[in-house]
Amino acid sequence: MRFILNFIFFGVLFYAIYLIFPDAFHTLVGWANSIYELVRDILMRLIEQVQEWRGGVKPEHSHPEHSHPEQALFLIPFWMMMIQKRQS
Repeated sequence: MRFILNFIFFGVLFYAIYLIFPDAFHTLVGWANSIYELVRDILMRLIEQVQEWRGGVKPEHSHPEHSHPEQALFLIPFWMMMIQKRQS
């Protein structure tokens, strides 16, 4: 229940920012988009490196826009496991 209320509250909050401060909202959206593209680019480059190491062949579609996002999402649990091993 609390999650649903927080979800609604943040939706109303961002809608209010959109109505009252459109320039600030545009800036927030731009920052979020930049962060998303940076993380996506890092993951796609990592996937390319792993594919090169495993097969020795450069992937046919090496540009990040042509890669599959499912491959990047597959590596997230692996990263979390590696971080936990380093901390212990």
